[in-house]
Amino acid sequence: MTALLLLSPTATRAGACDTLRPDWDGTPVGAWDELIYLLSAPVSIALLVGTVIALRAKSAWGGLAAVALWTIWTSLVAFGGQDLRIQAMREGCAGAPTLFIGLVAVICVATILYTAPRPKRTD
Repeated sequence: MTALLLLSPTATRAGACDTLRPDWDGTPVGAWDELIYLLSAPVSIALLVGTVIALRAKSAWGGLAAVALWTIWTSLVAFGGQDLRIQAMREGCAGAPTLFIGLVAVICVATILYTAPRPKRTD
């Protein structure tokens, strides 16, 4: 039993949590915690500010740029470093990014719909 515990991956042995979340306190991370963690990343905050500026200016090009950058960031979150992320999820220091991806999809659709050029009405 002791040998099995020593050979099992843990945060201190595998190192995934040391790499991804060095300040992890040992409590399991769920989808909501992962959403908050990813939204509080500097990249996400910058993208939120850029999206708000594009929405406020009602700029179609600004909205397109914001959606393109959100797509790149979400792709990196979803597909970048899969082996390390899977190991961190097994150890409990990272959660599934599903809610983050869904929220970004809603932000992008709303941005496209709000900043899309309106057809001119002829009366």
